[in-house]
Order: sequence, then structure tokens, then C-alpha cells
Amino acid sequence: MAFSIEISEVGPAEYPLLDVLRDTVFGAFGHRSHNPIAAALADRPDLLTLIAHLEGNPVGFSAGGRRKPGTYYVNFLAILPEYRRQGLGRRLMERHEAAARAAGYKQIEFNTFNHFPSMPRVGLALGYRPVGVEQHARTDFDLQIRFGKPLQSPPRRQDVAEIERVQEALARGEQIVGVVRAEGGELQTLLRPAIQSRSQ
Repeated sequence: MAFSIEISEVGPAEYPLLDVLRDTVFGAFGHRSHNPIAAALADRPDLLTLIAHLEGNPVGFSAGGRRKPGTYYVNFLAILPEYRRQGLGRRLMERHEAAARAAGYKQIEFNTFNHFPSMPRVGLALGYRPVGVEQHARTDFDLQIRFGKPLQSPPRRQDVAEIERVQEALARGEQIVGVVRAEGGELQTLLRPAIQSRSQ
């Protein structure tokens, strides 16, 4: 069933509502956030915070801004389960891409986890590819996968081939476990069969 969902920009007054929405969506995957959204987005240049709502009820949100010169970073993308697979994630990401491109950013990135299976699929479908991984205390040392996409140039043939390879592996139930620089200098995604899975 398709819904008529509106997307609008919001500011700090809405951050407590976004905290609840984030914790509801991510908590279903066993993920805990340690920082309030207000702290995560404080002093972020070129900040764009979007909320998706159906008849005034929040059903999803996203937020992003400059991570470093030339790179725009989408900090959050969260959608309630009953509103997924409606193209809402794509719409939110496309709004961030348009804002970042208009501001002259060369690259857009986001981080996700293997236990958020829809986010890698959305990113790959939009032309993002794994560009790195990290683990740290703020994520309880869970493996974070960084996806990136150039904004000012068309996709390279090598990137398209890698995106297709990763899509096929994820469709087989494999997980991303790393990114290495292969011979010749190209980034290659390391994959393995899923060992443990969290509720999806």
C-alpha cells in the first residue's frame, strides 16, 4: 500500500522527537545510540535535517551536513518498519544528494551496519559503494561500513562493477567485513557468509 508521505525540513526544536524516532527504529535492531541528536549535529555546517510525516505523524527522518571539506555526510536515516520499501529512503537520500551537489561537495557518504540490511541495499541501488570500515566505543565496537559516492562526476566502470558484485553477495546472504586496496589501487569489498544475524 502506497502512502502520501510529506518531507519537510526541521530544526533543533524537533530534535527530541527525532531522538525518539531514532531509538524506536534502531532499537528494533538491538542498536543503541549514545549521543542525543542535538549533540551529533551541533555546529554542523550545511546541516539539512528532514522529517517524513503522514498526516502529521512522523514516520522517518534523516540528517546530514559537512563532515570535512569536500565531503557531505548523512548522519541518520531512520524509517519506521511499516513505511519502508515505499521509496522513502531513496527520497530522503536524494534530497541530501541534491543539497550537497548544489553546495559544491565532491563526495557524499554514510555509515551503516550489516544488521541494518535495508541501508546497504538502498545505498548500492543509488550508486554508493563501500569505501571503508571502522569500529569504536560509540558503536559498542560493532563494525561500521562507510559507503561513498562521487557527486560531481559520473560513476566509473570499476565502481559499477564493484557495486554489482556487492549487491549479488548481499542477495546471497553474505556480509561486508572489510574494504582493502587491491593490486592496482582499487578498493575492494571483503565479504563472507553471515555468521550471526540480528533480528531484521
